[in-house]
Amino acid sequence: MTISVGNGPDKWSSFWLSIIRITIGALWIKSGVQKVMDGEFTEKIEGTIAYLLSGDVPGWFLTLFETYITPNAATWAQIVQWGEIVIGALLIIGLFVNLAALGGVFLNSTFFFLASWSSPSTWSLNLLLIIIQMVILLSSGSKALSVDKKLFRKRKFLRKVFLNKKNMY
Repeated sequence: MTISVGNGPDKWSSFWLSIIRITIGALWIKSGVQKVMDGEFTEKIEGTIAYLLSGDVPGWFLTLFETYITPNAATWAQIVQWGEIVIGALLIIGLFVNLAALGGVFLNSTFFFLASWSSPSTWSLNLLLIIIQMVILLSSGSKALSVDKKLFRKRKFLRKVFLNKKNMY
């Protein structure tokens, strides 16, 4: 059995981009499962948000959170914990990779603006994950070992949208 991961010099870079995508997916699943298993994540979220908003948060982000997120904190907590699991699962199996990577960029950007003041590691880790997920989103190689490749490679429009490829590979 042969697995096609790319053409010519891109073969190994495509393989490793796929491994990075799968690893980021595993991180998302681990994070989401920990929140679900905690059982108190949704109850504690209001206090956590209040603490994070008390720091050096950009004014526009503070307004956004106080207006839309804080009043519905328990609902957003559910969306975050299950969203992390879904993003992780999609990245691991390689289904709708661009959508999952975009969701990851959104969540990490939210964590970046909300909590980056709390420690240098929080700032750098979220920024690093944003960059890695942007690479996953924008590169065709990250979809080399994916369900997306099997589903969308023969349809030109879908290939451009889901695989970032003009030509079939």
